[in-house]
Amino acid sequence: MDVRDHLSRYWITFPNDKSFPIGQGVTAYSHEDAFALLLERGYDFHIRAQRVEIREIQSFDDIPDYDIANASGPLRFRGIWYPCLNLGLDASGR
Repeated sequence: MDVRDHLSRYWITFPNDKSFPIGQGVTAYSHEDAFALLLERGYDFHIRAQRVEIREIQSFDDIPDYDIANASGPLRFRGIWYPCLNLGLDASGR
């Protein structure tokens, strides 16, 4: 079994905070792991937000904003895919 089989894709939004990003996308082992990945990269919106909504998704089709898919990295690997941090020099490589 591939370790990636245990990963989940999360779409995290902050509905009460209009100045925050439209959302953040993370592939991780759990909600806690997703939040830890965000903190590692300096994203603390989920801590400062009035309310946080986190949904497990299967594909970009589960996200209402089509532009997210066009500006995202791959969903298959552990890491932050929106904003795209899965690829290039800033990728975690884990």
